[in-house]
Amino acid sequence: AAHLSNEGHDVTLWNRSYKTIEKLIRTKTIYCEGVINGYVHVNNITTDIEEALDECELVMVTTPASAHSDIAKLIAESRRPQYILLNPGRTFGVIRFIKKLHEIDKTYEPVVAETQTIIYTCRKIEDDKVHILSLKEGVLLSTLDNSMSKKFIDILPTCIKSYFIPAKSIIETSI
Repeated sequence: AAHLSNEGHDVTLWNRSYKTIEKLIRTKTIYCEGVINGYVHVNNITTDIEEALDECELVMVTTPASAHSDIAKLIAESRRPQYILLNPGRTFGVIRFIKKLHEIDKTYEPVVAETQTIIYTCRKIEDDKVHILSLKEGVLLSTLDNSMSKKFIDILPTCIKSYFIPAKSIIETSI
């Protein structure tokens, strides 16, 4: 959220736990150190999924895979957005995520992609402070329909698209 906000994107940071983001909700500011330095204002920080997905074009799910099912359910119930990036996807995460979406709404067909790893090497230091050590290059990204992988990368914000390369299939991003 800090990186994309710092690059001028309109970002909403969402978390299920109010306690985890309580200070950020009040200040809407993340202090960064490392490859990004200084205070970064984030447009919106919320625990309300409907608010987070309002007018959303791309969701970057950066949680452990154990949370993917719950997040897929919440997204399917809202029928937004069109593009979802599991960053990282873990082992065949895109298949499990789409399966959960379709359990809720068989007609909802967003483009879902997964990566082999998250592009950020970072650590949360305090409630409102992050150390971003680096952005990984050459991170594999794949959609279930491999012909969409390059197109998915093309819709990503300019400041991150160069860090991803299309995988041959989800086997590459999963194993």
